[in-house]
Amino acid sequence: MEKVRSFWDIIDTRDDTALPDVKVDPDDDFCVMYTSGSSGHPKGVVLTHRSAVSAIQSWLFSIQVSNLMGWAPNPPIDDDGNAYQPCTMITTPFFHISATHAGFLLALWIGMKAVILSKWEPARAVELIDREQVSRFACVPTMSAELLEAAARMGSTLRSLRTIDSGGAKRPASQVAEIAARVPHAMPGTGFGMTETGGPGIGMRGEPYLQNPEAAGRLQPPLMEMRIVDDEDNEVSVGEVGELLLKSVTNLRCYLDEPQATSEALRDGWLYTGDLARVDEEGVITIVDRKKDMIIRGGENISCSEVSAALHLHPNVIEGLVFSIPDDRLGENVGACVYLSANCTTTEEELKDFLVPHLASFKIPKKIWLRDAPLPRGATEKVDRLAVRAEYLG
Repeated sequence: MEKVRSFWDIIDTRDDTALPDVKVDPDDDFCVMYTSGSSGHPKGVVLTHRSAVSAIQSWLFSIQVSNLMGWAPNPPIDDDGNAYQPCTMITTPFFHISATHAGFLLALWIGMKAVILSKWEPARAVELIDREQVSRFACVPTMSAELLEAAARMGSTLRSLRTIDSGGAKRPASQVAEIAARVPHAMPGTGFGMTETGGPGIGMRGEPYLQNPEAAGRLQPPLMEMRIVDDEDNEVSVGEVGELLLKSVTNLRCYLDEPQATSEALRDGWLYTGDLARVDEEGVITIVDRKKDMIIRGGENISCSEVSAALHLHPNVIEGLVFSIPDDRLGENVGACVYLSANCTTTEEELKDFLVPHLASFKIPKKIWLRDAPLPRGATEKVDRLAVRAEYLG
């Protein structure tokens, strides 16, 4: 072709060109990743080279622990019994840390093939999983739900998959059970990490997850420390709810050009996550809610995630979001919007009646908006809470 030159032809003409001699310290800045901004403006998270390398090594250590505990997925083997190269599918954009660190950099480190989606299309994902023999699939919960629907529609068993992990939001317990039933050769898993932690945090997979799908998992060894504290920074007892604090070499150095936000989030090496959590006697951690997403109705604390989990038990609810709405008498009350299955006739009153055996009466939403389209999402595929509130509350 005219005016087209081979990359290697260009390289061959530059034999005397040398790479610059750049000295890199482990604590030099490596990248700036932006938070999703789903509950406020996005912040630039400054991560170091040490953070990135330590995050990958931490995940590799966790894989070895899973192997020793018997929680590792089956090796990738085709129908003829032949092993094939492990392969991951990267489903989120590369400005998201789950794509760059847990996806691409981890694959690069261990020699795992990576299939990169330019955008999320369930049918295309099924096609590529089958064609490229993808063994590792990680996503947000809505994606895994849509993947299962597309696979059933296309007659695919997703036979190459060995893990179906999720993060970014809590996966409904019904979906965890559905994965185990419909894709028994693939272990469902979950993880809780943040841009601010460089990716690592909490996670679990396999039987422990199936037995306790509401939990986020165990602290990721060996580089992560945890505290759960009350508003006075006192550690709470086992089973009590408090704010989750994480300390790790993988944590951010600072927020870019935001010293006040940095000082609020990082104190004595501890990252104040803004998430409410509890831990049981066995070290299993459950994320209860975002601290700022707790609704205070007439002095009673109501967890948005608890109400959301109850809504997701209804067979016609595909996804929902719970948030506070103003109340002249109580200060705040419970509101929700739900995306319903096509052609269903479920009404707001039917949903409220459905919630009666699952929630205390004061936790049942005062108002439920019904919608026939998915909830709005940001670029990282998290539900855009601000957009939802603006749509229904102005």
